[in-house]
Amino acid sequence: KSYYTRSVVLMKKIIILCFALLFLFSTTAAMATKEEVRVPTKVKVISQSCMAERLCITVIDLECNEVVVIFYSVLASGLFKGSLKLNNLIRTGMFVEPDEQAYVIGQDAPFVEGNEQGKEPKFPR
Repeated sequence: KSYYTRSVVLMKKIIILCFALLFLFSTTAAMATKEEVRVPTKVKVISQSCMAERLCITVIDLECNEVVVIFYSVLASGLFKGSLKLNNLIRTGMFVEPDEQAYVIGQDAPFVEGNEQGKEPKFPR
């Protein structure tokens, strides 16, 4: 084989190796959490929004009355669709009275027609 053919084959192998390493590092970074977050356990849900592979829930943490926004998303695991995992949690620093805070009815959430904004939603059964 000529020198040119060997160098082309070597370059192809290097490019494939670079793509494989890039893919490996990107999937590992997506699975790793940046820090331990404390997900509130006693909450009042005031709003939710969802997309094809993401879910956003706005809640009031009843332990400290802080508004918290929680993001879940489907993380791909290999070639198959993964499960819903906590993606991000934002503690807003806004504090409210849970009994005085209104619900927000989202159009992407299932709800019964006739509900009024600010009233407790009636979800279909």
